[in-house]
Amino acid sequence: MRNGGFPVLRRFCYTLGAAAVAGAMAVSGFAAAGAATTACGKACYDIGFVDPGLGAELLASNSLAGAKGALVRLVQGSDGLPAEDFVRIAAGTVVPTYCTATGQAQTGSLFTAKQCQLLVTDGYSANETYEIAFSPDNGGPADECIGATSSRPGSSVRLEPCGASAGTILIPVRKLPDGRVSYTNSLWEVNGASDNFSNPLVLTDDGTYPSNPTWATVVFDGKRGIDTQEVCATNGPFHGATPTCLNPVK
Repeated sequence: MRNGGFPVLRRFCYTLGAAAVAGAMAVSGFAAAGAATTACGKACYDIGFVDPGLGAELLASNSLAGAKGALVRLVQGSDGLPAEDFVRIAAGTVVPTYCTATGQAQTGSLFTAKQCQLLVTDGYSANETYEIAFSPDNGGPADECIGATSSRPGSSVRLEPCGASAGTILIPVRKLPDGRVSYTNSLWEVNGASDNFSNPLVLTDDGTYPSNPTWATVVFDGKRGIDTQEVCATNGPFHGATPTCLNPVK
């Protein structure tokens, strides 16, 4: 259900050239925008849940040091909190970066052989992937990324080592294999730790803040998704107005 919601902004910083994982393909559908801190500047872009809030909340690390396992929370937004600064790292497409066209795992792939088979069979071969690393003031080490510690539904969103497991690999999608789609211009953030890509784990919130987002199995209202699992991206600067999502992925 739409819950009367509107797109809500969450602040991530975007940088090109980061090399925590293989590949340097830019991810379409996201644009340069404002800053969670002055240091982050125009390197940032805005992305958030459709519900809650009209731009009131942002993701933030519970640990300014970016400690492994630190919770990633949804909190009130600010233009001056380095805890809300994140850097996006392009990681290439599912095929050939991680899997072969026939569904085999590439040597050193973060996905298992079973996951690659499911990803290819379910039509994710051409999907772009990326990681989102914590980088306070756009100058941090960017070695801990938003991720999942398991494929168990309901697991917390935490900072985990970038490039170490499929749990930090995000796959933005608008359409799932069975044809169900998100609402216009919004998308799901599928987590690479999913063991079922027809009904994968997606970034999920409870519609409030402060709150602890989780990785939960995608839920539908009829043939469409729900606001608390859908995100969109827009140009900054962050100002709290209802955004228009840009170039959603297919």
